[in-house]
Amino acid sequence: MLLFSSDYINLNKKEPCQTEEIIYNFILIKSGRSSGVEHQLPKLGVAGSNPVARSYFIFRDKMIEKDIKERIRELIETPILKRGLELVDLEWKKERTGWVLRLFIDKPGGVTIGDCAKISEMVGKILDKEDLIHRSYNLEVSSPGIERPLVKKEDFERFRGEKAKVVLKSPLEGRKNFSGIILGIEEEFLLLEIDQKVWRLPLGEIKKANLQPELKF
Repeated sequence: MLLFSSDYINLNKKEPCQTEEIIYNFILIKSGRSSGVEHQLPKLGVAGSNPVARSYFIFRDKMIEKDIKERIRELIETPILKRGLELVDLEWKKERTGWVLRLFIDKPGGVTIGDCAKISEMVGKILDKEDLIHRSYNLEVSSPGIERPLVKKEDFERFRGEKAKVVLKSPLEGRKNFSGIILGIEEEFLLLEIDQKVWRLPLGEIKKANLQPELKF
């Protein structure tokens, strides 16, 4: 796997204030358009000292970061395609060393370190112009490697006949992990052959999928 990494810090942007977040004393939830019934939730107080408040902020932050990830994809996928490359997948997450934007790109014949550097520079300029990310982060661009992520419907059709590992969000017949041969897509299901049995895995339930090539020595 090729990897190009660069620290990307926009000095024109201010870091978010590290202040203690407080939920309002109460939240009113109206049930129904005309009933006017209101339910008052108990006082939540400071987020750091109340488990309910803390859970709320964790959920809220996850939704915000998910939105940022999808917005990043919208901004960069087409420009990458115009340069003859494919955006296979992207990750936007906080790791031990800080925030990381990790891009996986590919093209027929494989990508070079020059491709990774070119895309890194282009993506950095796009995100800076759009003023989307208001924190310092590390931008990594790499090839997907031999265990390429399978993200879109087209990926499963493209790699029909190849072996893949699939992890589901919730169990199907008591299991979440599947490893078998890709037979293709039927409606909204991935067909995966395991030990001569064909499994129909709902596409919407797939948490993660990767090629699983068998290495021969």
